[in-house]
Amino acid sequence: MVAVSSVRYQARSSDEDLRARLVGLALRRKKRKHCFRQSVPLRHYTAANQEWALNFVHDAIAAGRAIRVLSVVDAFTRECLALEVDTSFASRRVTRVLDEIIQHRGEPRSIRCDNGPELTSRHFLAWCIEKKVELVHIQPGTPTQNAHVESFHGGCAKSA
Repeated sequence: MVAVSSVRYQARSSDEDLRARLVGLALRRKKRKHCFRQSVPLRHYTAANQEWALNFVHDAIAAGRAIRVLSVVDAFTRECLALEVDTSFASRRVTRVLDEIIQHRGEPRSIRCDNGPELTSRHFLAWCIEKKVELVHIQPGTPTQNAHVESFHGGCAKSA
């Protein structure tokens, strides 16, 4: 049998002010900064190379490895200009693909794309300024603003 102490431990100094400060720290949380993009409606196109739409599709091969497919679609002709497949894409790889398309078709007036890291990098933004291409980012979470390339992806998924 273990003896039970009748005297309870009591702190000599009060820690109420410390507890009040800790409670305040736990309640205060900074909100994450989100990128704000204004909605730009789809334009009415009259010729090829007025706007290209860029997007990535994610898939996995039979071995389980993830792959990404970069697709570039002309908004007027609905023609697929490029399909690049790789396990990862850097912004330099994206601009290299776009340079290859420009050699064959000429420069677009604008490029519509989402807010992925390879499409918002300094390298990609500098490339757009150098080529004098207007960059149109869609609002986060609204893929319907990039409807041309999303429609193309839907057609690819049905045919596969």
